[in-house]
This record gives sequence, structure tokens and C-alpha cells, in this order.
Amino acid sequence: MTRNKLDRVLELHRLWLAKEGGEQANLSGADLSGADLFYANLSGANLGGANLRGAYLSGAYLSGADLSGADLSGADLERAYLNSANLSGADVSGADLRRAYLSGANLYEANLAGADLRRANLSGANLSGAFLYDANLRSADLRDADLRGAGLTGANLTCANLNNSALRGANLNSADLRDADLRNADLRNADLRNADLSGAGLWDADLHRADLSGANLERADLRGAELTFAGLRGANLRGATWGDEYTDGVRGAYMRRDDLGGRYLIDEKLYEVNLRGVRTNWFTRMTARGARYLTDEQRAQIGMQPLPRVGNARRGRNATDLARRLAR
Repeated sequence: MTRNKLDRVLELHRLWLAKEGGEQANLSGADLSGADLFYANLSGANLGGANLRGAYLSGAYLSGADLSGADLSGADLERAYLNSANLSGADVSGADLRRAYLSGANLYEANLAGADLRRANLSGANLSGAFLYDANLRSADLRDADLRGAGLTGANLTCANLNNSALRGANLNSADLRDADLRNADLRNADLRNADLSGAGLWDADLHRADLSGANLERADLRGAELTFAGLRGANLRGATWGDEYTDGVRGAYMRRDDLGGRYLIDEKLYEVNLRGVRTNWFTRMTARGARYLTDEQRAQIGMQPLPRVGNARRGRNATDLARRLAR
């Protein structure tokens, strides 16, 4: 599209927005690659399927615009206003979206691989099924965002606000979530293998059946978190804070020097778990069902007496009765 024609479309759209006549911009399928649209006002415009590759859209107003299927790869959208815009299926890979406003935007299955979204506002955005591999979301606002099934492998989410976000089934393998706010987040069935969650706030987060194998949870706050059937093999839980949650499936987890004060270990399956140096106090309780899973070595690691043997029975009725008495 020629510059003169584009300027004419923008002028008519300006009049339409001001309700002074004019005409709503229809740039569907237009070739605007490399176009200079610095601070252009295209709110509510139709840009579906448009080619905006490498376009300069810094500070542009695109709130409520239709950008579905558009090519925005490598585009400069720093501080652009994309609130409630439709970017479903759009290619935004490698784009600069620093401090962009994307609150309530629809980014369903959008390609944001390698995009720079530092400090972007994505609160309430729909990012389900989106591709965010190696994207930089440091300090981004993702409160109440829908990230179900999103691909976030290797993404940088350091200090990001993911409070109350939906991450069920998301792929966060090797993602950087240091000091991220994940309070009340839904992480059921999420892939968090080898993810760095050190210092992350996971209060009341739902990690049911999440895979945290090899994850770094050092100093993470897990008070009230749901970890039923979560996989924690080889995870680093050094210095993590625990509350009164009930967990299962922590086979092989690394729990050295974790603070278990005030934690109720109800029916825990702690096979192969290294408990050496775990700090416990008189608030910590373990029911007979949970105690029976501990080996003598594990008991010694946390200062508990070994279960007395009754004949050759180690897990029989008598041993269980003894465990019950020792757990009181």
C-alpha cells in the first residue's frame, strides 16, 4: 500500500472514531510490512491477516482492533495499546512489546516465540494455546490471564505477576520463574520440569499432578499449595516454606534443610526422599499411615526413633499400631 493511500485511510478512520463521518479502516490482508505507524490511531480497525512484519507501531493505538492471523513478526510495538484487541493466530514472534498494553486481548494460539514482553500488561488476556517459547516476560502483569496449554519452554518469567492465572497443562519446562507471583494459580498437570521457581510465591496454588522433577523451589513459599500427586523427583526444596497442605507423590524429592514446621504429613508417600537436615518441631505431625512409609534411615535423618520390629513384620498390623503410638 502506498503512503498516500495509507494516510488517507488513517484520516478517514480518525474522523470515524470522532463520529464526524469518515470510515472505519479496513486494512484486512494489506501489505504494511515495514510501515511507519508511530502513534497511529487504529483502534477498532480491521487488520485481520495484514502483513505488518517489521512495522513501526510504537505507541500506536490498536485497542479493540482485529489483528487475527496478522503477521507482526519483528514489529516494534513498544508501549502500544492493544487492550481487547484480537490477535488470535497472529504471528508476533520476535516482536518488541515492552510495556505494551494487552489487557483483555485475545492471543489464542498466537505465536509469541522470542517476543520481548518485559513489563507488558497482559492481565486478563487469553493466551491459551499460545507459543511463548523463549519469550521474555520479566516483570509482566499476567494476573487472571488464561495460559492453559500454552508453550512457555525456556520463557523468562522472572518477577512476573501470575496471580490467579490459569496455567493448567502449560509447558513451563526450563522456564525462569524466579520470584514470580503465582498465588492462587492453577498449575494442574503443568510441566515444570527443571523450572527455576526459587523465591516464587505459590500460596494456595494448585499443583495437582504437576511435574516438578528437577525444579528449583529453593526459598519458594508453598503455604496452602495443593501438591497431591505432584512429581518432585530430584527437586530442590531447600529453605522452602510449607503450610498445612496435604501432598502425595514426592518420591525422590530433595528436601534437605526444608522447614516443615507446622506441616501435617498426612498419608505421605516419602519413598526414597532425602530428609537429612529437615527441620521439624513439635507442631509437625505424621499419622500412622504416613509414618509407615518412612524407612529407618529416613527416621534417623529427622531424629525419629526407628520402628521396633515385631518378629519379621515390618509393615504389619503390629508395626502399624506402634507407628500410630509413635506419631502421637
